[in-house]
Amino acid sequence: MPFVWGATAFITTPINDDQVLSELISLTERYEADPYRVLIIEDQKSVASYLAQALQESGFSTDIITDPVAELMTYLQNNIPDLILLDLYMPGLNGQELAGVIRQQESLLSVPIVFLSNERSQNVQVQAMVTGADVFLCKPVKPEDLLYAVESRIRRGRAVRNLVTRDPLTSLWNRRETLRRLEEEVLRCQRYGNKLAVALVDLDHFKRINDNWGHAVGDRVIRHFALMMKSKLRDGDVVGRLGGEEYLIVFPETTLVVAERVVARVAEFLAENQPDERFVYTFSGGLARCEPGMRLDTVLELADRALYRAKAEGRNCVVVSSEDEDSAP
Repeated sequence: MPFVWGATAFITTPINDDQVLSELISLTERYEADPYRVLIIEDQKSVASYLAQALQESGFSTDIITDPVAELMTYLQNNIPDLILLDLYMPGLNGQELAGVIRQQESLLSVPIVFLSNERSQNVQVQAMVTGADVFLCKPVKPEDLLYAVESRIRRGRAVRNLVTRDPLTSLWNRRETLRRLEEEVLRCQRYGNKLAVALVDLDHFKRINDNWGHAVGDRVIRHFALMMKSKLRDGDVVGRLGGEEYLIVFPETTLVVAERVVARVAEFLAENQPDERFVYTFSGGLARCEPGMRLDTVLELADRALYRAKAEGRNCVVVSSEDEDSAP
């Protein structure tokens, strides 16, 4: 259990749907699908193991790097931790310089850095903080002090990150973050030949809902669809709101056949779980796959063409990109 007592959220009346949605998604991430992830950069394996065990016993996920020169950049290309525990002094390496390198990565700007050291000099500690660290812990660190420092700063870091990466209406990834994550997967496809499928999804006749029932109902439909997708997509699938009633789903390590099956499952669930008895809403989708060497804009264009065809063919369906239909594995 995390090192906190009592409630984790407080919502005042009258109840705000957006606030409730945001808190539910935050708690879901924390305790189920997305545990707090801490990167420990420490050259002494015994110390790193001690820190990792203390965190893991409280429900955190941990990664350990003992040779940052050889391992760190490769790790950061594939992972974004919630917090970095960084030893200030390592053989041949200054932790302050390493923190400066980490802070140059755009995706890590909001990730808290906690320095660990035997250093007692306040001047040195202050200088370390100037490089972008959030707090300085002196070794040996008591488990309760470690957990308090890590838990509180991760919660704050995630709150800051959510402000710049989450869509305020749905709490899905916003357009910028969704495309950034898609770009990461496209690069992996180019570099390693990973399977990758992408779906562009658009709600059908959404303007009619706004015109007939008002924008408040329209917003409720958008939020309903977002929550429904999060509940039916798999762990590892990326879903974001591009704007309006359009969404993007990224399926890493997934063939077109499997991706099409997942989207069909979403459609089946939606047909049986409508948010308002006065009307029924549906969605259309365009599905494409990324091939090694294919650019991000090309993948999106293929999915967009397929979505256009789905709309032209009557809506409430998913169409696979014509470039892939005959060769889908």
